[in-house]
Amino acid sequence: MARLVIEGLLLLAVFVQCGGTSDDRGSDTPNYARTYFELFLNGISSDEDNPFNSLSLPRTDYLSQAETRAIPARYASQLMHRESQPQNFLTDIMLMRTLAPLVEKDTLDEMEDRIQNERIYTFAAVLLCNCPMEYIAEDGELKGFAIDLINEVCKLAGKKCIVQHDAPYKCYRHEAGLHSVAGDGLLGRQYDACTTYVRTREREHCVAFTESYWQQNTTSRFFVRDGNHDNFDPANITGKTIGFMDGWVSDEACLSHGRNWIDGAAKLDPGKAVYFKNRKSMFDAVASGEIDAAFLFAVAAYGVTENGFDVLGVGVECGIQSTSHFMTRKDSSLLSWFNPTLRLMKRTGQYHKLCHEAVAKHGHKGKIRCV
Repeated sequence: MARLVIEGLLLLAVFVQCGGTSDDRGSDTPNYARTYFELFLNGISSDEDNPFNSLSLPRTDYLSQAETRAIPARYASQLMHRESQPQNFLTDIMLMRTLAPLVEKDTLDEMEDRIQNERIYTFAAVLLCNCPMEYIAEDGELKGFAIDLINEVCKLAGKKCIVQHDAPYKCYRHEAGLHSVAGDGLLGRQYDACTTYVRTREREHCVAFTESYWQQNTTSRFFVRDGNHDNFDPANITGKTIGFMDGWVSDEACLSHGRNWIDGAAKLDPGKAVYFKNRKSMFDAVASGEIDAAFLFAVAAYGVTENGFDVLGVGVECGIQSTSHFMTRKDSSLLSWFNPTLRLMKRTGQYHKLCHEAVAKHGHKGKIRCV
């Protein structure tokens, strides 16, 4: 087997380094290195254990330079994905050490570019607010400035993108008393990014953010039953049970160190936080007395005070900055093209053109708050 490997490696190296079958004058001449290597492959094809068993050559007498150099790349891929047997471990290492320098960087870059060009990037619209940024229109379609911006950035960058809806806790999630984490949808690569997320210290431990694209009101307040008959004091929540929305910026961490928090105010007791998957469940719990108050940021509190609830307190600023971003994984390639393209759009005025158009398209949902 050792002799077989050595002979195969030498012939493979010679075959590839000969480079194709076209000479400088443009005429095709037989590639004798190919002939010898093919004879070698045919001669060992009956040996099931030979390491070259999965390698075959294109069925033509003439190969271009690119076709010739693609062969070791294809074989290297086959070698990496096959299950190596203990007796072949050393052989596989020798093969890979030989193949590596034969796979030119240009070939690898070309393969990577092709993969990126064919890839579809998916954005999850979480619909945190019924506002110009994102909403479901009367025709049932997802609309809003964030979706318009995704389409324009992707078009300018030459990327294929789609937008789908998913729940906020699939993008980012909470568990009472623990550090918040990225959601299963984002980490599980069901999509590449989520819309309408505010930067916080805790989130930056787990995820990455694009350039900002929207001015966001991140002020969060307490909501209680109409009339506050239980005399809930937002400056003293000792012993109180507080409701939060799973995955939203108005969380335990915001209560702990959000901006503008009342100096000397009592903090939330451990074990007194309850996270909900949707707003209705949380406000039903407020109404029933299951929780003493809900803590929610203003932009997502539409319709609350009109439906039997009071808002209390001066408000706590939950984000690092009052801006919205697309949130993605730290290892995502999306950042490498999305941010430069969005910055370019801001410099050339394309971004602000979208903002102007949004007044007519989405202004019925509220104020357009471009950065």
